[in-house]
Amino acid sequence: MKILALSFLALISSFTAQAAKNATCVAQSEMQEIAKSFPQFQDLAGKDYCYDGGADSHLIAGIEFMRKTQFRSSMDRSSD
Repeated sequence: MKILALSFLALISSFTAQAAKNATCVAQSEMQEIAKSFPQFQDLAGKDYCYDGGADSHLIAGIEFMRKTQFRSSMDRSSD
């Protein structure tokens, strides 16, 4: 019974750690897409990027926010 409980706790810990990483990191595939439009991040395109609180980190977080924002279809598209 103790072994089963420990295994269960280890499994939960693993999922929690992965969820925390996903919340604080940008996947390699996303970084590749970002680097297509922002060449200053080309050197980060081949790996996951984890936020570190620096200027690049804030910029990448802002880009990710804009990429993931869903707009209503009734909104007029901007020429920008």
